[in-house]
Amino acid sequence: MTAEPDALRIDAPPQTLREIAVGRVRSAIILGRFASGMRLVERTLCDQLGVSRSVVREVIRTLEAEGLVETARSGPI
Repeated sequence: MTAEPDALRIDAPPQTLREIAVGRVRSAIILGRFASGMRLVERTLCDQLGVSRSVVREVIRTLEAEGLVETARSGPI
């Protein structure tokens, strides 16, 4: 007995953790949960999203590329 080829096909890959986190933070920004100019702290976002710092860093980079957040240098210039 063989399965039809289309019966096993994956039409859309599942979302990655990063994609889910980007969507959640993007929505929070658009809905005003984070005020304009508010500082987003990595550790706080990690706790709120339940993800690692590396995922949060990818989220911030993605949203920066979209123009939704700006990153500021921390530390010596």
